[in-house]
Amino acid sequence: MQQDLDHLKKKAVLYATLENPGKYDRRGSLFSVHDPLISTIPWLKAHDTSYCKYHSPFQKHTTVLSNLGLNLLPPCNAHAPCAHHLNHLGLIEKASPRDKNSMPEMLIHRILHSFIETAALSNATAFYVLDFFSGWGSFKAAIKTFGQSNAYKEMSDNIINSKRTRFTRLDFILRSNSIVTCTEFDCTRYRIGTKQCLKRGRWEDSAVLTDPQHVTDYTTTPFQIETIVCDLIRNEDLPQGEKIAILIHASPPCKTYSKSGLHYHRPAHGALSPLASQHDSLVTDVLNELERLLA
Repeated sequence: MQQDLDHLKKKAVLYATLENPGKYDRRGSLFSVHDPLISTIPWLKAHDTSYCKYHSPFQKHTTVLSNLGLNLLPPCNAHAPCAHHLNHLGLIEKASPRDKNSMPEMLIHRILHSFIETAALSNATAFYVLDFFSGWGSFKAAIKTFGQSNAYKEMSDNIINSKRTRFTRLDFILRSNSIVTCTEFDCTRYRIGTKQCLKRGRWEDSAVLTDPQHVTDYTTTPFQIETIVCDLIRNEDLPQGEKIAILIHASPPCKTYSKSGLHYHRPAHGALSPLASQHDSLVTDVLNELERLLA
């Protein structure tokens, strides 16, 4: 498989974004927990921002780890407030699961802007997003509206006016307004899963969604990122010299990394919960796989 991947990668440029709530250095955040591993991957850079900076009504801080040069707005605070900082809708923990777990459309548009503009300079003319945790489908929904966004117009103008891209065919692709193809794979769907119900004004976990015969530890099922990436490259027939660009996006489950879950899943003094241990194994696998694929 490694020889096949090495051969196929000559036809592709690969990028990654890994997003999870909280500032990088907050205790218990995904990034502070996994910093010893992340710090060994030099091409991964952390970018802190807030959902409200991208027109979300909630002030939710988040970090995006990427090998793209993302130019994200700084986190919302007293020194750099968002446009509606006086009208935040309160704690995101009290929002519906969809509002709580979906990335803002404008934030995704900004990531797509950086992805396509960067990849175009490496002779890419076909662009794919592999959403590895497709839970609420926010990436797929944002891709559908990307062609009508200000971020798309700014990006396409930059590429079309640039003299650094080799292929004039890319100009016509950009003008089609449907430049990105989204492939979704929810790697947790066949494993541990819970649904949330509104009880007494709060969202609480209830029943396990997955069939009991498929509920296993996160570490027992081989990862599928490499298989899907190889299939995407293999199935894209491009003219000589042109490349396929693939953005691997991962927003792992944040339940055990969020502030609201720290006291139970990651107490300051005491053992991790079983679910926190499983999430740590899952994220470690994701980081190791991304390091190998993008090396």
